Order: sequence, then C-alpha cells, then structure tokens
Amino acid sequence: MPGRGIPYPAGDPDLPPPAEQAWRRRLVQRALEAVTTAIERPTIFDVREEAHA
Repeated sequence: MPGRGIPYPAGDPDLPPPAEQAWRRRLVQRALEAVTTAIERPTIFDVREEAHA
C-alpha cells in the first residue's frame, strides 16, 4: 500500500492539520481493509480519496 513517500510515509506536511488528519485516517482505514482482504494476486490498496470512491 503506497504512502505519501519515503520521508513522510504516514502523513503529508503540505496539507493543513485537519486535511492531514483526514488523510491519515484514510490511510489507516485502507490498511485495515488491506489486512482483512483475501487476495489471490498482487493488489494495490490506494489511499487517495478519489481512488477509494
């Protein structure tokens, strides 16, 4: 599951605090979805909001 990048894997310092908190929440939600999903082939769980909609 890709994060923001190597220096900031679980956050985005370019976002204002409320937006970064929302981004981190989506990251955790997607991570929980990833560990509870049975997969049969390589799968990418995208954190971007538009990808999850």
